[in-house]
Amino acid sequence: AVVSTQSTGIIDADGLHLITENPGIIRGYPDAILTPNVVEFERLFHALTGKPAQKPTSDRDLMTVANKLKCAVVCKGAVDKVCCKETLTACSEVGSSRRVGGQGDILAGAMGIFSFWAKNAEPNLQGTPYQTVAAAAASAVVKRANALTFTRQGRSMITSDMVETLPRAFIEVMEVPKK
Repeated sequence: AVVSTQSTGIIDADGLHLITENPGIIRGYPDAILTPNVVEFERLFHALTGKPAQKPTSDRDLMTVANKLKCAVVCKGAVDKVCCKETLTACSEVGSSRRVGGQGDILAGAMGIFSFWAKNAEPNLQGTPYQTVAAAAASAVVKRANALTFTRQGRSMITSDMVETLPRAFIEVMEVPKK
């Protein structure tokens, strides 16, 4: 494997293309989190199995990819699906009908931060893989930011507009209400 660190690696876009071409470079790197969209996932599944992926993406296909690569996989879509170490989670936070270019970059950055926090909190996660917690949290916050931005900007929204709503989205999704 190319990676020989215990740091979490969030892999998207061109990195996913590279892994599709040569899956061995990531196989067995348990701290990796791959973040394919549906089309990228279909290519990755085909490269690993020689078969077409089911449409819509099935939990079984997602588990197949995560198990073959021995890392976490987050399939982005209307409902983001996370698979890590036999744990399947769906993030049903609703975004908007407008997905901006660069939204995956925001998700990858948020996932990196949440991975650091979750990995440090792992003893308190009651057996849930830290990658699952990080991916679900990042997905929920970014989708909320997308919805908040769309409400304010409509279809004219761009990535930097979403960045401005991240603090509010984080508070709305992550803060525990005071009693």
